[in-house]
Amino acid sequence: MRLAVFGVSFLLATSALVHAQESAPAPAEAQTQAAPATPGGDPVVARVNGEEIRRSDVQRFQESLPEQYRSMPLEMVFDPLLNRVIDTRLLAEKAEADGIAAEPAVQAKVQEAQQGILRDELLRRAVDAATSAEQLQAAFDAAKGEDGFALEEVRAAHILVETPEAAKEIIARLDQGEAFAEVAKSTSKDPGSAQQGGELGWFTRDKMVPEFSTAAFAMEPGSYSKEPVQSQFGYHVILLEEKRSREPSLEEMREELFQENARKAIEQTVAEAREGVTIEKFNPDGSTPAPAGEAAPAEGGAAAPAE
Repeated sequence: MRLAVFGVSFLLATSALVHAQESAPAPAEAQTQAAPATPGGDPVVARVNGEEIRRSDVQRFQESLPEQYRSMPLEMVFDPLLNRVIDTRLLAEKAEADGIAAEPAVQAKVQEAQQGILRDELLRRAVDAATSAEQLQAAFDAAKGEDGFALEEVRAAHILVETPEAAKEIIARLDQGEAFAEVAKSTSKDPGSAQQGGELGWFTRDKMVPEFSTAAFAMEPGSYSKEPVQSQFGYHVILLEEKRSREPSLEEMREELFQENARKAIEQTVAEAREGVTIEKFNPDGSTPAPAGEAAPAEGGAAAPAE
């Protein structure tokens, strides 16, 4: 609990300093000659007992903050963030001096944090390599040769009403020759399409609720639904105008290809890490799991009878 409170207080202090007036006089220790910039655009921005702090250290600290601070230009929040980096280093050094770093529980947390950082960096690099422009283009080219690559689309219009009785009345009016667009304008409860004569444009199956898509894709061009189509929004009368099949562009598939390549990269990296490794798993109480096909020991130590 103390750690949690400290973390919140530390963040609040950062927030307060971000919005503090910059007109306050600088402390004496800050009145030093500016450190010379170093090649590569990562200058030394402070020294603490001779130990250098670079601009990249402040940038990394900013990246660990909530989005509202990450999105700010670094120069806007530079001074308070630099102070937080300095404080973090000094507090860590004090923890070392006080012997806290040598405590087994703390060492375990440090090891866990290090493992998490290394895990994330390894997976990030694997994902970056697998989702480069070249890799996504290659995945797109491979997908072209697979069944189901082409997109099935329909262009449709609809009239939305609240009851099946109202939908049947509309179907009767269409049967008598009334224009679908005019009926849609006067009766449809869909504010997004009513004034366009019910027009929905082109769409794939996944863009509409299942009940609507199933009905629309089963219809023939030029026909309208002879029975009301119920969905979570009400009752629809659908006019199927056109059908087509087309190949999607790389841009349309980019997100899907990115997610698939990233998933494969992560799975492959995990598999490589596990290759040749001996792993033993135990029960929550540390006991050895029963062999496959055998019942676990019953409470009290006796083996439970097999069913």
